[in-house]
Amino acid sequence: MANGVLRLLDLAQRHHQCVHELLERMTIGYFIEKKFGSPYVLERLAEYGFEGDNYSRVIVASDWQEDVEPIAAEEGILLWSFYDVLNGLTRELDGCSVYYDDDTCRTIQLMMKARDATSGKATKKEPEAWLHTCECGCGQVTTRGRKFKPGHDGIHKSNLFKLAREGNKAAIQELNDRNWPQPVK
Repeated sequence: MANGVLRLLDLAQRHHQCVHELLERMTIGYFIEKKFGSPYVLERLAEYGFEGDNYSRVIVASDWQEDVEPIAAEEGILLWSFYDVLNGLTRELDGCSVYYDDDTCRTIQLMMKARDATSGKATKKEPEAWLHTCECGCGQVTTRGRKFKPGHDGIHKSNLFKLAREGNKAAIQELNDRNWPQPVK
């Protein structure tokens, strides 16, 4: 019992540490120290010719607190809205026929193609071959060739076991047909 409690406490402490580290990575101080000031990062940038003031430091985020802006300005860091960047990329790529290898650009292109292909049209329904009624008898629809909704096979098997124990021949036959074991009496 004591080992289980210790493991749970250890797990809770690790979870707390992970959350703390995640929150720390979302601060301007983290970017200044770890992303823009790290000797490793500065060495790598120098390998590509970026040294001193010949490049810009930019943080792209969906939002930030007001007190971050003066700190960023003082450190020479630009703050860009993720949404503005995404909208700019979308405008730039709209109607473009070039195939991009960059995952982000390619994803935006595919999203725009999907939007254009379905705009003004009714979306296609899933082929009927993929639709199936749950075999437990609940009447709900399953997809992708599934015979049961999640968890419904266990409920159905349990019901068949009960009926088979009572001697119901149809239940025994269905258990056999599904290659499910017979219930223990």
